[in-house]
Amino acid sequence: MKLYKLYTRTGPYKGIDGDLLINHEEHPDVKSGDIVEVFHREDEENTRVVLQVTFSEMKRDIISIESAVAAQFNLPRFADIVMRPVDIAEVTLDSIEITFKDQYMGRSEMWRLKKYLA
Repeated sequence: MKLYKLYTRTGPYKGIDGDLLINHEEHPDVKSGDIVEVFHREDEENTRVVLQVTFSEMKRDIISIESAVAAQFNLPRFADIVMRPVDIAEVTLDSIEITFKDQYMGRSEMWRLKKYLA
């Protein structure tokens, strides 16, 4: 199990935007757009995040995640984390149901939500 150092960032890195940036030379078997699983090595059983790969000119043994994503899933900066590819069929959603409780939504809000999600 290979460990990587986690860097977090806000905004694009050298003009490249994406939730997960890795070095292409270090991961020849992973293509841009593939799905990988990232988790803290000490929290192997609980919190895992699944992200789509974007390549960049990152240094060796370093991956970069958007800071908002890292904070949401309790991935501390500069921590040793594990990254491994997952089968896209295992993590793909066929449908999703959203329920709003005690909240009025007019037609225009529903239309905007539909456009945003689709």
